Amino acid sequence: MIRLIYSSSAPNVAPSDLEQILQVADRYNEEHGITGILLYGKGVFMQVLEGPDDAVRALYERIEQDPRHENCNIIGDEPLDDRTFGGWNMAYANLTDEGARKIGGSLGIDSIEDLLRLIREQNSYVSDFVVSLSKQMLDVNDT
Repeated sequence: MIRLIYSSSAPNVAPSDLEQILQVADRYNEEHGITGILLYGKGVFMQVLEGPDDAVRALYERIEQDPRHENCNIIGDEPLDDRTFGGWNMAYANLTDEGARKIGGSLGIDSIEDLLRLIREQNSYVSDFVVSLSKQMLDVNDT
């Protein structure tokens, strides 16, 4: 089992596209034993995918081919013993500048762009950071 984390640009995604993406992802992930979370905001996707190696990699290849995604970039790829998002075929959290500030203010994060820059520059702890961020974003969006 693996955890794969990627980011991509999605400048032309409409709310109806996002709804469709989440519906299709939920069904697909359930059928293939994949769990995870999708963060989206200001034209940026960040996603954590967990599950069987072949299934996760096949899904990522599909995502790379999806014209709604541009500049796909794997920011974490590691073996996984236990799922972090095992309860969700596809959890979703709205990624906002305000949420990024609440979560990463002590790290100098003031916007989604700052968050992505930090993630790209700090490869040593990127996976743990994104997973922690994702769990916190779920909490922020639930309040």
